[in-house]
Amino acid sequence: MKTTHDAAKYYLSRGYSVIPLKPKGKTPAIPSWKEYQTRLPTDAELVEWFADGKNNIGIVTGKLSGLTVVDFDTPEAIEQ
Repeated sequence: MKTTHDAAKYYLSRGYSVIPLKPKGKTPAIPSWKEYQTRLPTDAELVEWFADGKNNIGIVTGKLSGLTVVDFDTPEAIEQ
């Protein structure tokens, strides 16, 4: 992938709901991301969010994207 925008388009083509994250972080760069749990972003939104290449990409997990994430903070947590 050449740009963040290209990567976002690729993820969207795979059916993943993407949102912009603040540069070098994990905080959403939009006021609310809740609507992207039930709808995919438009091409215009992708351009607005990612064309300048500054924002990170977040993938909204859950039913729409078909993804579930389990986060273990320590190796010991995996053992439980």
